[in-house]
Amino acid sequence: MTGRFVPGIWLNTMAIKFNRIIFIITSVFLSSPSSAAVFNYYMDKQLLEYRLKPRIINNDLVIEADLLTDPEDDRAEQQQQLIIEKPPLPVVKPQPAVKKPKIVQKVATISTANEPVPGDNLYLRLFKQEGLLELWYQRKGRNFQLYKTWEICTFSGGLGPKKVAGDEKSPEGFYATRKNMLNPNSRYHLSFNIGYPNAYDRANGYTGSYIMIHGDCKSIGCYAMTDLGIEEIYALVSQALGSGQSQIPIHIFPFIMEDANMEKYKDSAHYAFWKELKPAYDVFQSQRRVPNISVQGRKYVVR
Repeated sequence: MTGRFVPGIWLNTMAIKFNRIIFIITSVFLSSPSSAAVFNYYMDKQLLEYRLKPRIINNDLVIEADLLTDPEDDRAEQQQQLIIEKPPLPVVKPQPAVKKPKIVQKVATISTANEPVPGDNLYLRLFKQEGLLELWYQRKGRNFQLYKTWEICTFSGGLGPKKVAGDEKSPEGFYATRKNMLNPNSRYHLSFNIGYPNAYDRANGYTGSYIMIHGDCKSIGCYAMTDLGIEEIYALVSQALGSGQSQIPIHIFPFIMEDANMEKYKDSAHYAFWKELKPAYDVFQSQRRVPNISVQGRKYVVR
């Protein structure tokens, strides 16, 4: 015979298949206060799904427990009788989730060239007016090839060079980033410093610092590329600097410096400065090489 033992009670489970359990409780057991308490506990907590039929046979208490048709429903009904009714809790309507606007990074051009690999040299070129960042790469013994062009999400201050700290103007000119200028823990997801102020800026007394190309779409002087955009750019920059390239040139132009655009902006107060930038644009356009740039007499010299 199989069954389970509860202190003082033997539950005969042989009859479960017939929807009946028989309890035989001796008079000795019932005379014990502690045993009776155990019995009462079990009757209240564990056997609510049974309909109880007590009988006295040979001075022993015999209880037949018929399993109800739906134990769960009956258990719930009997338990509800034991619970003091409480006022219903107020219904709280769920608040709609606040959706964060998604910034989509736009890729203006994808070259048919292969993706840069470790050992390739990189060159970044930005155009403010057109809102573009180009990433070029050079495999050993070859000319630079365009890999991809991203739309700049935002920059600040309009056209012209940055001159004063706090003017919230994004710089123009010739800069470079190095391995120690990468920041994987940026407040704007990922970032790298472009190296402002450079030798030209310092020679002209320009001030400011910590100008970055970074994620997000906010700017107080930096170039923001969105989180998605900076992830790819940062990964390639880090790869190049970690595989032999000591610095990556970053050339920032006010616009695509074709003759027609130079004519268009000839009346700008920044025109003399832009004429210093144009030779570097022309060299790369015609030769697909990054020119050598120095500063002499507070002016750029391009070779």
